[in-house]
Order: sequence, then structure tokens, then C-alpha cells
Amino acid sequence: MIMDKQQWREFCKLRLRNADTYELMVSDALIISRLLALTEYRNAGSIFCYASRDREVDTDPIIENALNANKTIALPRIIGNGMMEARWISDLNQLQPGRFGIREPLAEAPIAPTKNIDMAIIPCLSCDMEGHRLGYGGGYYDRYLAHTTCYKVALCRERSLAMLLPTDETDIRMDFVITEKRTVVVC
Repeated sequence: MIMDKQQWREFCKLRLRNADTYELMVSDALIISRLLALTEYRNAGSIFCYASRDREVDTDPIIENALNANKTIALPRIIGNGMMEARWISDLNQLQPGRFGIREPLAEAPIAPTKNIDMAIIPCLSCDMEGHRLGYGGGYYDRYLAHTTCYKVALCRERSLAMLLPTDETDIRMDFVITEKRTVVVC
């Protein structure tokens, strides 16, 4: 059976809802470990990272690691319908609930130009082995990533990894897909 993007989203959301909390914690730890071991991460001076929510891979340890390693870190702030920008932070306490209840930097946080980002860590509901990413359907990350030249890394649970996802021409492919069991190098 071939599913369209919305059907894939619903399928992935259901699989994540049914996942055991302990399994997700173990998955988070393994995914984070794989990311931190990545040469491209270690060499990156500046990181763009999402603030996790619900059953997404927990990014707080990644943000803390980057800050402790003296990397500069930026997180997305929604600025309009389908549009976001990166803003620098120096502490997780500089985040507040924004649109959709997702934590984001304060409005007065400095803007992080896309040319100053070495690596972008991106959320997903699913990814495939070709680096295609399925997000939540708003297009925020694809629009933002279209203006970047940095490494693009999706954090994807193994249970959400697909062989091949439906795609559109506006979808931005990832350079790396990291699960708890593997690091898929696409670039």
C-alpha cells in the first residue's frame, strides 16, 4: 500500500504514541550519542537545533553539550505563517513557549544569519534512507533550510525510519539521518 504524506504522518504519530516511555529514553540516549560522535558535529562551531516537544528526540542534552563545548547555538523562532528565523541563545532558560507551545528564543535574542550556521539539527516524524524527511506539514524547516549551506541532520527514531517517503520538489534532503541503530550518510 502506498501512502501519501498525510497518511505517513498519521501512521508515524500513532507509532510514537504507542512507544514505551523507557524505550524512547533509551532511543534518545543512543541517538544523542551518535550525533555527538559525528565528526561534523565535533567540528561545527555553530549549531542550529530545534527545541524538542512531546515524543521527539530530546534535544536539551544536545543544546547543553553544544553550550558547554563553547559552540554557538541558535534555535528557531516563528516570525509568521510558515516562516521562522534562527536566534542565538546562551542558556536553555532563554526559551519561552511560542506558537504551537514549542519553546523558542525571546524576541530580543540576536538573529543568527544562516551563513553563520555550520550544522542544522532538524526534527522529523520520519526519514528515509535517501535523506528525505517528513515533518509535521507546515514547511517551516524546508523554507528555512533552502537558504542554508550547512550540514543538515535529522534525528529519527528507528521505528519511524522508512525505506522511501513520498516527496515534493520543495522538500530539503538531509545530509545525515541518525537513529538509535545507525547513522545514514547521504552527503
